[in-house]
Amino acid sequence: MKKVIVLSFLIIGICSGINAQESKSYAKVYYKAVSADAGPVTVSIEDGVATEAYIKFKLRVRNTTSDYILVSTDNIIIKSNGQEYKNLERDLLIGPNDDDSRVIDIKGSGLRFDKFTIELKGFSRIPAASGEVKAENFKLPIVKNEFTAGPFKLIQLKSTKKTDDVVVKFSVDYNGDQIGIVHPGQVTLLTPKGTEFANMAPRGQRKPMLLKKGQNNTFVVLWKDIPVSNGDMQTANIELVWHDCFRNTVSAPFSLPDIEVEFDKGLSDAKNKR
Repeated sequence: MKKVIVLSFLIIGICSGINAQESKSYAKVYYKAVSADAGPVTVSIEDGVATEAYIKFKLRVRNTTSDYILVSTDNIIIKSNGQEYKNLERDLLIGPNDDDSRVIDIKGSGLRFDKFTIELKGFSRIPAASGEVKAENFKLPIVKNEFTAGPFKLIQLKSTKKTDDVVVKFSVDYNGDQIGIVHPGQVTLLTPKGTEFANMAPRGQRKPMLLKKGQNNTFVVLWKDIPVSNGDMQTANIELVWHDCFRNTVSAPFSLPDIEVEFDKGLSDAKNKR
């Protein structure tokens, strides 16, 4: 009887060991997508894949508030088999009621896991109604090439004016001690007729950007197919109105529950047969 019991436990132990290492038998391991509603955000983990040398996935964050959400992605931690792994991706800033994503890509060895836990640290909320920095309208044709607005310094790098098109590129430096937000999507074009047109740049170029002390970036604002009834943009005196483009503000951290990500055997089977 004792031999039977010992043999049974031995078989169970072997089977458990095989199951625990199931992902190791694949050159590439694929993971199930998972999503969680957590207060001011919805967090989704998509396109998870791992090899022996890396594990990566898309972290998508949906901001369900009228404020900004900042994700300091270098605070996000992956845990598996008693080990912790951190990434070095840049911060992610999501505008009010918007969504954005960042690919988290961790390099190392032995990174094919059956499952892993993501600690969602580094999330904070930035009030959209605070820290507004006023800026004077920017005139075209250019009256002056650079200006300051609070802790922001802007330089016009390039501009093009055609009959119904306007394109302007700026560099922006932030020298404040808090958090600088530049939101190009807030900029409008004011014509001599008094009509304002919203920035028509592609969606990705209209998204807000985050700057910390000493950092700089560039952005483009553009308008096209402006009705000729508003004047000839090539010769007209026009202005860029900044509205709420610049903010000098602070963030308030908030906590989120961990997310569990599991090995997708069916998808891994299908992908590794190709």
